[in-house]
Amino acid sequence: NRAAVLGDITICELFAGDVEASIASARELRDLAPEYCRGLQRVAVVLAHGGHLDEAAAALARVQDLQEDFDADYVRETYPYVKPEHFEMFVEGLRRAGWTG
Repeated sequence: NRAAVLGDITICELFAGDVEASIASARELRDLAPEYCRGLQRVAVVLAHGGHLDEAAAALARVQDLQEDFDADYVRETYPYVKPEHFEMFVEGLRRAGWTG
């Protein structure tokens, strides 16, 4: 359960503009639960927004290894953010990490 909560905290910190705190939470999440695919999705987004592109790409690669159906439809269906700018920020982080979905 801690990993799931950290995933939420990680993204909330990013959306609130506290990128440094978000990066720290993302790294903690990655280290705590390296097989938690949903968490790694958020790790990739946050690290990419923080400019840590190699780490972000590695997290995204792990997501793609763990989840074959990680595509645009999945992202759209499972990240229904209320504010469109949050969804766009999420997708932009994935793209910076190397996602082409």
